[in-house]
Amino acid sequence: MSRSTGSQADYPDVFIDPLIARPDDGGMRAYDRILKYCLVAVLFLSPIPLGSHRPVFWAFWALVLSLLLIWYCFMLHRTAARPRVGFDKIGLPSILFGLVLVFMAIQCMPIGSYLGSFVFSSQSGAILTSNTLSLTPGDTVLSVLRWSSYGFLFFLMLQVGARARRARWMTKALIIIVLIEAVYALVALTQFGDVLLFLPKEYYRGSATGTFVNRNSLATYLGLGAIVATSLLLRPSESGRKSRRRGNAINAIFDIRMEKIWTLLALAFLMIALIATQSRMGIMSSLAGIMTVLLLRLSQLTHSRFVVLAFPVLLVLILVIFGAGVADRFIDIMRSFDQRLSIYDQVAEMIRDRPLLGFGAGSFNHAFPLYHDLPVPTNFVYDRAHSTYLEHWVDMGLIFGSMPILSVLLLAWPFMKQTASKGRLRTEVIAALGATVTVALHSLFDFSLEIEAVVFLYLSILSIALGSHLAGGVSRNSGQVPRATKGTGQRRAQTHPVSSARPRLHFPSLPAAVYAIGDVHGRLDLLLALEERIIADAAPIDGEKWIILLGDFVDRGPQTAELIEHILAPAPEGFKRFAIAGNHEVMMQAFLEKEPGTSRWIGFGGDETLRSYGFSLSEVDKIAQGGSTADYLLSSQIPEGHVRFLRELPDALITPDYIFLHIGLNETHSIAQEVDLAASLSSDEREGSKQTMIVHGHRVVSEPVVRGNQINVDTGAYETGRLSAVRIVPGKPVAFLDSEGAKYETRLNN
Repeated sequence: MSRSTGSQADYPDVFIDPLIARPDDGGMRAYDRILKYCLVAVLFLSPIPLGSHRPVFWAFWALVLSLLLIWYCFMLHRTAARPRVGFDKIGLPSILFGLVLVFMAIQCMPIGSYLGSFVFSSQSGAILTSNTLSLTPGDTVLSVLRWSSYGFLFFLMLQVGARARRARWMTKALIIIVLIEAVYALVALTQFGDVLLFLPKEYYRGSATGTFVNRNSLATYLGLGAIVATSLLLRPSESGRKSRRRGNAINAIFDIRMEKIWTLLALAFLMIALIATQSRMGIMSSLAGIMTVLLLRLSQLTHSRFVVLAFPVLLVLILVIFGAGVADRFIDIMRSFDQRLSIYDQVAEMIRDRPLLGFGAGSFNHAFPLYHDLPVPTNFVYDRAHSTYLEHWVDMGLIFGSMPILSVLLLAWPFMKQTASKGRLRTEVIAALGATVTVALHSLFDFSLEIEAVVFLYLSILSIALGSHLAGGVSRNSGQVPRATKGTGQRRAQTHPVSSARPRLHFPSLPAAVYAIGDVHGRLDLLLALEERIIADAAPIDGEKWIILLGDFVDRGPQTAELIEHILAPAPEGFKRFAIAGNHEVMMQAFLEKEPGTSRWIGFGGDETLRSYGFSLSEVDKIAQGGSTADYLLSSQIPEGHVRFLRELPDALITPDYIFLHIGLNETHSIAQEVDLAASLSSDEREGSKQTMIVHGHRVVSEPVVRGNQINVDTGAYETGRLSAVRIVPGKPVAFLDSEGAKYETRLNN
């Protein structure tokens, strides 16, 4: 076995990685917790006052969320921190959202005083004039408030999703919030005499509406909750992953744990309440979302026929018991559909008359009477287009009305691309995809996504998934390399003043074969499985071979202590083993050596690491509190050899053609400014020859990926159960192996 031989005396100033130790991870931690609870309160309360579908609630939530955003930004400033995920990481969708808000603001400005009055004509020939682009500027102002609250909530929820633990906690909170609404809807329907907020209902008698006025809106709300519950229910647990490797996929999915039990019960209540709404499109679109979740999850598992058959059987039983009213509603669907098409014809005429400017955001209920005519019944007031897409185009024209739709597609696009890969998707990502399918379908024929409480719930699901994707999942910049400077004819990286306090291993050439392994995160079981495949793969190769762990082999998983012992043990015969420092190793070492401000390591997976050393939950709590008791516990159970091993880890292994490190380039810098930006791409010694390849982990990808001159092999082992490695043999295509037995080759573009 080979590793660093440096000592603390040789490197006195241990560098703490700012990707983990930056101020918002410490000083902001308490404020992040407050933010989490405040957002839960918003999501819990927003459905209660009629789904918040009244102007007074639009203004109220805009005020509440704006104050919450101001407070959060002030706390960021006070602690000299940055948001975990900024709008700059979202890119084009945030720009489109901003353009929509600007256009709404222009619509309600009295620019007609300078440009001439704007004319609105009715089918009967009546002429209306206005000084604003909006027919009813007051409604457009309210729309600005409503849309602003969506942006505020989305940004704040991104910060929640940026941490895996907080994202999972919030995912469970969403299920509970929707479950409470479902229970009230069923009780109000069956026990309280079919009431709305304890008052007699005027519409939708015999259908569950909960605290919503409209059963379709409740159906979408419940469907979104059922989608999240299904995603969580089918999430393989640690013991489930072991069962799957033994071929028992049913146990892998339905591992009997308390989380599985309460999630299954919650899903059953949500489905019963959904059927009780008797909303045809609400039920159909929700089932489409749930089936999307099932297909995405089951496509990544084997022997899943039981689940494929069991879910439809359960659904049929619920329909038979509770769905008589739904059956009657589906029988009547053709007559209702003909009437809906007549509405759409008249709405389409509105769009043709004002295709670019629209009638003003929020103005549909005042604009439609100008076109309302037979065969659409004239004894009813139609204040909605019954299609969110059409209503956007009526209100804001085809260009700006399409921007919200395009924004959602762009936000969901990274998730859609992941579905084409063979890697496993995060629970939050699967829920976001299923929710997007549901709202996209239901918005074709109804207006549920115009009810503020429903939008809040959907945006929360989407932003939690996106936050984990951008901060802890696949980075959209992952694998990109620095831009070349012009004029030199040579690719040159920007230099940085920070140099590492850790040793760097330099070798003049590669051995016969190198196997570089991504982030293990305490999963010794996966590392052992992968090393078996590496040994078998390397058997025909003569000469010295290396195994390189690319950092982050501690924390999160259950076997960190045993894993370090394995690394310290002799490597397999014919191999040398190297371990590179990742940000988790840096934080663990700093914590064990009592560096100030490092107690936050426990919340980054350090609690699982401490448990692997035999500490109980109560002892972990005592260690988190610090003091002499913590010092005694740590010194008594964590070997000094492990601390010394962490201290002496190198931050990179460098050869002329390859650099092995933990963090890829352009990842907001460090460890040691990404090993001084990969040693300035091997300094200037590579002039006139091919690029130096950067091999790294740190950012989870669904499968190992080669982008430009970077190779990323972190496939999220601690969560996905799949540990990957790249095999590099000089003169041959690189090959990827994983702990599940997959292997394939690819050629580098250099």
